[in-house]
Amino acid sequence: SCTVLRGEGGSNALDLPDSLGHDKADITFAYLYKYGAPDLEKDPLEAAEFFRCAALFSKDEFKELAFVDEDALWEAFNLFLYGGESREPLCVRSALSVLSDLREKRSPYALYLTGEIYHKGLYGEDIDLEVAYSFYQEAADLGCEEAEEVLNLKPSDSIRHCK
Repeated sequence: SCTVLRGEGGSNALDLPDSLGHDKADITFAYLYKYGAPDLEKDPLEAAEFFRCAALFSKDEFKELAFVDEDALWEAFNLFLYGGESREPLCVRSALSVLSDLREKRSPYALYLTGEIYHKGLYGEDIDLEVAYSFYQEAADLGCEEAEEVLNLKPSDSIRHCK
């Protein structure tokens, strides 16, 4: 169940059934956990999970799921990657999973960030300039200015030679 607000000691302070289909409730809980509230401490990891749940759309009683709220996915991504103390990652694996979901939706900025990962060898990926170039090119084709900038750098500074 995505929509469960845990109280002290893990008890259910509020439990809204999934059958109600309340993505708005998930978003509300996400923001409550992100910013805190009276008698509710901030919990960025819980907030990220609620944002991710809010982005889900269920067909056929959760047999087939699709992500439909891109803004909620970006909130989840940013919290997973930068939501910890001193902007430390909370869960890189979850952030990369959300980035994959965004890439599947052909989000231009997600494609650009994936290009950055392969261009710079981030998060355990090997540097692969050909893969990076293909992600940058796809992002640029979809109108991502950051990707266009990378592709338009001087040949000595860019990855254009990988075509």
